[in-house]
Amino acid sequence: MSKGTGFYLNWLRLTGPEVKPAQVDFEPGLNVIWGASETGKSFIFSCIDFMLGRSTRLKKIAELKGCNVGWLALTQRAGNKQCVLERGLQGGDFLLHSAEGGDWRLSNPVPLLAEHSPDRTDTISHFLLATAGIEKAIILVKKEKRKTRQISFRDIAHMTFVDEVRIIAETPPVYPTEQRDAKTGELATFTYLISGYDWAGVIEAPDVKLQKATWRGKNELYEQLIAELKEEVGDDPPGRNQILERISACDARIAEVGSKIEESNRIIAAMMDTRKVAWEGAQKARSRLAVIEQLQDRFEQLLNHYKSDVDRLRFISEGDFFLALLPTEWVENCL
Repeated sequence: MSKGTGFYLNWLRLTGPEVKPAQVDFEPGLNVIWGASETGKSFIFSCIDFMLGRSTRLKKIAELKGCNVGWLALTQRAGNKQCVLERGLQGGDFLLHSAEGGDWRLSNPVPLLAEHSPDRTDTISHFLLATAGIEKAIILVKKEKRKTRQISFRDIAHMTFVDEVRIIAETPPVYPTEQRDAKTGELATFTYLISGYDWAGVIEAPDVKLQKATWRGKNELYEQLIAELKEEVGDDPPGRNQILERISACDARIAEVGSKIEESNRIIAAMMDTRKVAWEGAQKARSRLAVIEQLQDRFEQLLNHYKSDVDRLRFISEGDFFLALLPTEWVENCL
């Protein structure tokens, strides 16, 4: 974690539809909140922790009545970027508003999941860790098995959010949860925060129980496969010579069938060639037939013209014959 990473708080606000917003402002650096007992100092501390991803709901106090949404403004040191976290006071996921444009309420908020997941980047934990530049840090959680996991922001929060109860407790601050199973991870987180070195290079020890179960499962699978093969082979399996004879017989049969297939392919190829020649001849015959039909049609039309001309000539000849029989004076008068 370098000096150019991390963030500092600007203000904390609780709002509701029918109540006046309650707000606490902060400045970069050390902030001191003082006052008499039961005036809300510890509650402000709990609100900050809640707005940074704590799953436990806020304590119900009289002053909280009517409030349903919490807002936490912070500034990222890298680039001096400002943003606002929104979360319902009943818990659940977050909305991340950008405050770079002035009025952060007009921005398009980005949803952030409340639950940490090492495979996702849309979580409040990843956002805060990335802001601090430690989103890829690995901590040791089980020393004997050398088991590691990706750090979460709640690991950091347990180390950095110290209330008055933990201040006066006899338990070392290195072990904030006081849970026996969590001591290795808590010590690893504290060591990482102090030294800056994580456990990314640690190789996890194999789980003996899991290996035994895997071996047992493989053994059962092999036994099942062997049993199936024995059932398939039978009680009196053929000898090596018998198998070779069967293979030779199969090879001979395959060769015979292959020869027949080749002969059939040759016959089919010859028939295809014959079919092609016949088809081309048929196409030529159809073309010739079409030409002949057209010529025949033209000759029939010409014949009809000839017949019409013959009839016309015959009519003229007969008319001339009848005209010759009429008297000359009558014909001249008619003309």
